Amino acid sequence: MPRTIPSDRDALIAAFTWLQKLYIEGVCEPVESSRAYSDSSSNKKFLNNEVACFFSGSSSVANLDTSNGLQLELVNIPIMEGAVKTGVLTQPAQCMMISKNERSEEALKFMNWFWNDPDAAMILKDCRGVPPVASVREFLEEKGELNPVLSQGVSKALSVTDDPIYPLNENTEVFSFMFSLMEQLCYMTITPEEAADIVINDLPEIVAEII
Repeated sequence: MPRTIPSDRDALIAAFTWLQKLYIEGVCEPVESSRAYSDSSSNKKFLNNEVACFFSGSSSVANLDTSNGLQLELVNIPIMEGAVKTGVLTQPAQCMMISKNERSEEALKFMNWFWNDPDAAMILKDCRGVPPVASVREFLEEKGELNPVLSQGVSKALSVTDDPIYPLNENTEVFSFMFSLMEQLCYMTITPEEAADIVINDLPEIVAEII
């Protein structure tokens, strides 16, 4: 994957303006109250039906308390018409094997059993997350061993999933830099123009030190 850093100032301004607009127009819960919770799934406003939705990984849904009758549905994030990238990310549990090894054939047989066999599915269930194989998800759902909301949500995401995330995108320093910047935008302490200039001027230095 190319090691490119965002440098289109107009595109960055448009993205950051859209982010701020969500808070200015009250689409998003004010950060003053939402930041009180370390995990969106524990947000009392959401659990009390005062917030319509939150952005999170599908695994967080399993921890939600629905004893009060809360009805859940997983949906994909909004995707702009004609977008080259969807922004929908899926990261299933992974296993790896060496392709050229005296035991590669046996390893491949195990992998096939591990991911596709009903017996393996009943042993694993969802302990490694929602299975990526559709037939296995359907099998576990029929057996009552998989939350149907999770299963349907993962199926929706896989239908429009984007390319794998480039490792630098999730680098701790890069993530902290971007998260802090977006937090300032949400608190309205900087403008989209200022944020765009910070990305263009400062992010290349951070990335250069990493690679």
